[in-house]
Amino acid sequence: MNRIAALLLSGFTVFTGSLWSSLHIFPGKALSGSVCDNVRTYHIGSVDPRFGISETEFAARVHDGAVLWNRSWKNPLFAYDPEGFLTVSLLYDERQTLRSRIESLEDELSSRRTDLEPEIAAYERDSDEFERRLAGLNAEISRWNAKGGAPPEEFERLNAEQQSLKDEAERLNARARSLNRTADKYNAEVGDLRVSITDYNQTVLAKPEEGVYRPATGDIEIYYDSDPDELLHNLAHEFGHAIGLEHVSDPQAIMFMYSTKITGMSDTDRNGLAEFCSDHTRSAILKRRFTALFDAFARLPAILTSAVNRAAKE
Repeated sequence: MNRIAALLLSGFTVFTGSLWSSLHIFPGKALSGSVCDNVRTYHIGSVDPRFGISETEFAARVHDGAVLWNRSWKNPLFAYDPEGFLTVSLLYDERQTLRSRIESLEDELSSRRTDLEPEIAAYERDSDEFERRLAGLNAEISRWNAKGGAPPEEFERLNAEQQSLKDEAERLNARARSLNRTADKYNAEVGDLRVSITDYNQTVLAKPEEGVYRPATGDIEIYYDSDPDELLHNLAHEFGHAIGLEHVSDPQAIMFMYSTKITGMSDTDRNGLAEFCSDHTRSAILKRRFTALFDAFARLPAILTSAVNRAAKE
């Protein structure tokens, strides 16, 4: 029986001790408060210069991402602090390398196409003029042949026109060969662009996230910057994870599972934040802990019965 009494006392001590611990998880705080009352501080980490964006510019975009959440709650959720827990960095990786190559190839192709199209149009106009002159010469020769021949001065003129057309034909052929080489190079660059896009798509499939939040270290890492709006979206998205929010299925939301150029809070984002903050009030956390403690205490009779049975056998 002494064993049973000791077990009862031990169970009661564990229960009351845990209860007392739960009551003191927020010393000096009102139970109505929320974890969303806490301000999460951040500072700027590394900014890779290959992005072509200065640390000042990046810091401004980070600030804008934090403000989106600050304006969606009754008190600020994020604040800049040089010693802040969250470290926000812009890190260059394979996706950005491929994206930069694609953009470079697209610019080169656009420029080459801009130069090539007028050259082709001019060649076609000159070719049409050559065909017109050649047809006119052949018609004149046919007329003079039908009359038994041309007089000397006409014969000389027709020979001169024939030589001029021969020279023009050589020039047109040389231009055609040059245009073909240029077109071949253009088509080869189009092929390079397609390969780069394929490589990029495969890389994005393997690494779909354009940013990540690491709660253990407080690191927010952004890997990709193709557009100012997309950068802002990614920053705000990772700040959302830093609050504790999960992905949503609404494509108009900041917390949508894929990167977009959405830069405004949707109702889904605001409702998700309100629900999270409500579920993470101190009273709600205490309630969950109380429930767990009472569940554990409710199992004590079964434990005691087992202990009594063992004691009886002894």
